[in-house]
Amino acid sequence: MGKAASLFYSSNAEKQTLHRRITPSDDQIASQQEYWNDLADYLKPDLKERSGCAVTSWIQGSYKFATQIRPAQKGQEYDIDLGVYFAWAGEPEDGEHIAADLKAMVQDSLNAYAASPDTDALRVTSPKEFCSRIVFNAEFHIDVPAYHEDGEARTLASKSHGFVESDPVSIWEWWIATFAIAERPRARRMVRYFKMWAALKFDPKTETPPTSIMLTILVAYGYNRIDLDDVDGDDGLLSALVAAVADYLDGQNSKEVPNPVNSEENLNRLGNDYELFRERLDDFLEVCKRAMDAEDAASAAELWSESFEHFFPLPDEQEIAKSDTETARALVAAFVPEVEITVSLPGSGRSYRLRNIANNISRDSTLDFHIVNSNELPAGAHVKWVVRNEGNAAEAANDLGHFAGFGIAHKNEHAEYKGRHFMDLTVSAYGRIIGLRRIPVSIINNSTAEQKRKRLFRKN
Repeated sequence: MGKAASLFYSSNAEKQTLHRRITPSDDQIASQQEYWNDLADYLKPDLKERSGCAVTSWIQGSYKFATQIRPAQKGQEYDIDLGVYFAWAGEPEDGEHIAADLKAMVQDSLNAYAASPDTDALRVTSPKEFCSRIVFNAEFHIDVPAYHEDGEARTLASKSHGFVESDPVSIWEWWIATFAIAERPRARRMVRYFKMWAALKFDPKTETPPTSIMLTILVAYGYNRIDLDDVDGDDGLLSALVAAVADYLDGQNSKEVPNPVNSEENLNRLGNDYELFRERLDDFLEVCKRAMDAEDAASAAELWSESFEHFFPLPDEQEIAKSDTETARALVAAFVPEVEITVSLPGSGRSYRLRNIANNISRDSTLDFHIVNSNELPAGAHVKWVVRNEGNAAEAANDLGHFAGFGIAHKNEHAEYKGRHFMDLTVSAYGRIIGLRRIPVSIINNSTAEQKRKRLFRKN
């Protein structure tokens, strides 16, 4: 077990861990379920009338696998997959409809649903190769692929290639059967870690990221190559799993990642970006090795944040101070940053200063941070600022923080979400953490903040 195992996962649902921070909240999951159930209830009878076929639906993808992650960046959307299945006997060619017919009927049905004033749908996008997409105002969309189904046989309707081999039900059944019941929660956490790493390290605008299903299957392939008795903690298992996945891919005679229930289907859709994926995976493995070798929790957390950025939490200073290790205790005393916070009030032109903690900050204020004892920094030290948001408001907006910059000062941070958050300051030198300051920032409603400011200015 590495030094940061407790920062990956905890049975305490309130503890800020990597898994908690990358997982949708219960409210978000419930909201999504309400939307896709409503959509399914509309589509099934409508598509039956349009097609003359019996129509069923099946939620699939990350939601079905229970491996959904929250969007990596503010403004990105949750993705849900809701398959619709048109039934007729025999092969797809034996029915009255070709693949294009099914896709057209799904597109028309979604447009009719979105046009209803009783729904929260924003728009239906242009048809994609394998699905249609409807976007809702709750920062998520639902992709609706269409299938022909005859008993246990299923084929996917595509835009360019007619009916193609693809059976999400069988692949889900295989994945569930791969893991013992007791191991499934841990395996799902590993998938979430892989998916968030990919979401953060691949730019979907300029690069082709690995698909969710490819990563999900690679985790299963890698899991079976690990002796679980030799690993402990999610950090240890993830490190072993990244190595096992890299080893599996090295052993392939091709760049294919075969579908475990249909060897004719290649789950690798990366094309020319496959080599980029392998390079990034090797970088991930290197981070794992360095983080597992870290001497203290803070240094390990800083290393893991190379892969997971602001989603990876830092240990509190009190937690570090309680450590039994001499290295951890030395960290607290190596360099103690003293940080002045200048709070500029919204719309008033007034400002005031705080030290090391920013309580009762009015929403829409601007905060500037400055290390006042920067003259004590040792030679070669590097200062890094990271915002880590917490609380219901930030989670609802899918804004858990961001990298804020390097240097002895950081300016123009916006106070946006009610609740407690952190500006985390780490100081490193020669490859290890030598100083840490977690600056709590509690944001409250403007009316409450105004009363507190009046008392503050009277005192001054």
